[in-house]
Amino acid sequence: MPTACPAIGWTNTVVVTVSGPVDAVRDVAVCTGTGCTPPAPSDPPVLPLEVAPAPSPTSTAAGAVWRLPVLMGTPDRAVVELRDAADRPLLTETVRTRWIRYGGSEQCGGPSTAEVTVRAPR
Repeated sequence: MPTACPAIGWTNTVVVTVSGPVDAVRDVAVCTGTGCTPPAPSDPPVLPLEVAPAPSPTSTAAGAVWRLPVLMGTPDRAVVELRDAADRPLLTETVRTRWIRYGGSEQCGGPSTAEVTVRAPR
């Protein structure tokens, strides 16, 4: 018997851990999908929010951690950009994503999180 999924949407989250010297990193941007490019800080956001400016990071023993909302897709790659205080890119890196669903169902999908790590340039 087919499963009927409610017509709902959600956002997923990419958790970016920045290791190494994080003093120069003031912002992190992420986009998901093939060939995506994080927008310039002055670009208006796309709704629904595909690329999000990161809120303030959380400090951990491994470095600094940003949690960024993205669209409900779960592509196997994302692009992470680290920016300095003048909004200049310090690093732009394509990373592999492994999504873990924490809500919804296997048949209908649901909110998921991918955790990635990038190393801040020296």
